[in-house]
Amino acid sequence: MPVKLSTEDKIEIVLIFGDNYKTCRETAEIFNNRHPDKIINFTTVRYLINKFKNSGSVENKFRKKHRTWVTNEDIETDVMQSVVENPKCSLRKRSNLLNVSKTTVARILKANKFKPYKPHFTHTLKEGDSERRFEFCACIQGELEDNRFMTRQILFSDEATFTSNGTVSSQNFRWWSDVNPNFHVQTRDQYSFKTNVWCGIYKDRIVGPFFFRNNMNGERYLQFLNTQLSDFLDELPLNERCKIWYQQDGAPCHCNRNIRDFLLHAFNGKVIGRYMEFLWPPRSPDITPLDFFLWGYLKENVYLQRPFQNVDHLERIIRETCEAITPDVIRNVIKEFNKRTITCLERDGRYIEVL
Repeated sequence: MPVKLSTEDKIEIVLIFGDNYKTCRETAEIFNNRHPDKIINFTTVRYLINKFKNSGSVENKFRKKHRTWVTNEDIETDVMQSVVENPKCSLRKRSNLLNVSKTTVARILKANKFKPYKPHFTHTLKEGDSERRFEFCACIQGELEDNRFMTRQILFSDEATFTSNGTVSSQNFRWWSDVNPNFHVQTRDQYSFKTNVWCGIYKDRIVGPFFFRNNMNGERYLQFLNTQLSDFLDELPLNERCKIWYQQDGAPCHCNRNIRDFLLHAFNGKVIGRYMEFLWPPRSPDITPLDFFLWGYLKENVYLQRPFQNVDHLERIIRETCEAITPDVIRNVIKEFNKRTITCLERDGRYIEVL
């Protein structure tokens, strides 16, 4: 059950918030330390501060009109605090716990712009994965202490498959959208075709895309590194080339001895990957910029332009969609990567996309 706050408690929260411009989280922490029997959340603080700003008072005003909508602000406060403390509780169960009608609970949540979200299914972490993820994120944050531009010096890389009928590989793809794309997949198309795409994210740009009509293997990957990727590196200024890191995941085609030796030589040992000193953690799409952003963005926008005439047409659409991504978007993606490594540390290496 949510904690009942007296008028004095609410005034104290407002005063703490106003002391040297405290944040909602800091205010909640200070109040909880003073009153361990009345634990509140930062959302409760935000709600009280907004009410104080709008009405000039922290006291609840009884509403005689629209009694079925909400009888008083105590009910609304109780509902919102209950949701913050237990977001997984159903409307029916929450209604019974608070002795408030289910309709009233639903309307309060809607008025405060709370929506129900379905869970995202993630890879199952195996034994030791959380520790490896924690260690990787700790190394990233340690490097950032010495060089705050370090993550802007990483060339993040990955491959994905695009098909003419929109078939999505569930291994490394997550669909992100603020509206339902109503996406339908034709899974049996004898005339379908596909292309494999390598892309990189570096500083404020997309590197590539580069296309492979055949499945990627170690030989083709090494040839790509020797040609297209080397051409990209040759175009960089020498002082920038010396600082660049290369990141790749643990796909089998990335891990043979020839490829590791080539990368270590080309990047002066600055390689993040499997079997490397700077180890990339397996099963970590939630902290991979190409997984948590690029592939979802590309597939959402590319597949909206179906049908494709042929594989050349498909590749042209992919290339045009990549070129339309602005530098500001990429810079925000790198910032998001930094935030996700911190969140992963806070969760002891567990997945961060458990929403």
